[in-house]
Amino acid sequence: PKTIAQNFIPLVLDIIIVDYQRNVDSARDPDVLTLFTTVVNKLRSHVLDDVPRIMDGVFECTFQMITANFEDYPEHRIKFFELLQKLFVD
Repeated sequence: PKTIAQNFIPLVLDIIIVDYQRNVDSARDPDVLTLFTTVVNKLRSHVLDDVPRIMDGVFECTFQMITANFEDYPEHRIKFFELLQKLFVD
C-alpha cells in the first residue's frame, strides 16, 4: 500500500483530478469519485497527506453540480456522499 500511495497516487491526482475539474459537468465521470473513495478506503493512513488535494479537486465542482437542482446527476450525488462518508465517518 505504501508503494502505491507514494508512486501511483500522485500521478493519478495530477492527471485525473485536473481532468475532472476542467471538464464540463456532463463530461465528469462519477467513477472518479468512486476511485477516490476506494483509494481512501484501501490506503487510508498512506494517503492522509493527499486528502486535501483530493477534496480541492472534486469538492467544489461536484457540489455545484449536485446542488444546482436536485434531479440532475444522481450518480454523482451518491458517489460524492460515499466519498465524504469514507473521509469523515469511517
